[in-house]
Amino acid sequence: MLMIEYFPLFSGHAVYLKSLIGKLEKAGVHSEILAADFGELPEKEVIDGIRVNRFSFSQSEGLSDFQLSLRILKSLYKYRNRYDIIHINGHLDIYGLFTLFAKISRKRIVTQMVLLGADDPLTLLSVYKFMRLRYKILTLGDAFICISKAIAESYKAAKLPTKKLHYIPQGVDINQFTPLLNLDEKELLKAKLGLSHCSKLVLFVGAVVKRKGADLLVEAWKEVQYKHPDAWLVLVGQSTFDDKDKNKRSLNEYVDKIRNEARLNNLNVLFTGVSDRTRDYYQCSDVFVLPSRSEGFGNVIIEAMACSVPVVVTYMGGVAEETVVNGYNGFIVQDKKDLSKKIIKLLDDPNLAKILGENGRKHVCRYFSLENISLEYARLYREVLSIGNERTNKRYR
Repeated sequence: MLMIEYFPLFSGHAVYLKSLIGKLEKAGVHSEILAADFGELPEKEVIDGIRVNRFSFSQSEGLSDFQLSLRILKSLYKYRNRYDIIHINGHLDIYGLFTLFAKISRKRIVTQMVLLGADDPLTLLSVYKFMRLRYKILTLGDAFICISKAIAESYKAAKLPTKKLHYIPQGVDINQFTPLLNLDEKELLKAKLGLSHCSKLVLFVGAVVKRKGADLLVEAWKEVQYKHPDAWLVLVGQSTFDDKDKNKRSLNEYVDKIRNEARLNNLNVLFTGVSDRTRDYYQCSDVFVLPSRSEGFGNVIIEAMACSVPVVVTYMGGVAEETVVNGYNGFIVQDKKDLSKKIIKLLDDPNLAKILGENGRKHVCRYFSLENISLEYARLYREVLSIGNERTNKRYR
């Protein structure tokens, strides 16, 4: 599993991969991580039973994309006897070097596109020079995974080989993310989190960055708080940025602007920072909101739904429709006004919120159980290996 950020650094996708890898082990697939050391992390270590290998990289070096690719390539070669498949998370193989290496070394390579508007094929074609030529190399890969149908449509529109396209959505551990049984448990959990003062709790989970739409949510919250003065908005996720984060100055300025907006308007808004207790926050929430401008999938949505929390999300270029059936397990909104309106609707009507929350749990158990999703990955890996072996056998007949 190749990616840039992994534990102990926080990354939403890293959190997801850790859960997925545990399920893959049960399906007979052993996985290891190859990630950056950011100038301070050990070259090798085991985290929660997962072996993590690291290549040398830190933001302060100012490496070009090509130089970074060479660093990663060096590590892929170094650990070549430890793996059969290179699974790239995100568009890291910008120059096709990893794909060429896989072909030469008889490894299989799987590329997973994770963010619509960033690493989907149509976006890449508009951003990078000579991308058509680069795709000629990348299409030598064995499989492409799209985590949403919107990304799959981008892939098809770019006229890439559809026989190599595999749609595998994100999943959630439905045994870990569960609803609380009664209100007493909910109030007890609120107390443990220091949220006893929150009569109604609306939750946002994610880094407080512009892409996630935290500014839209705080603006919409003015109307929500006017209607429900005892309600609180809780933002769980990274809200301070340091040298490990690219563009840390602009990121921190964005957060400061939101904090000032909340303070000047006396808004009930709480920033928790990064937390390893997101499940607890879901379980004691009344509504979950993700007003993101773009997502690859939005795993936090199905985590909230698994906990029977009704969700309010923005359209996200069609990605929202992957998980939310409008009016059945939550609401998909188009603008700030509709965002506040739907939050208020759910806070006004606890019975409606309960029905949508229960429907969300049913929907997730049926379509997004991580147990079933892991089996799809395992099936794909075995298919990729078997196709590769067939090609090798033909070559030597």
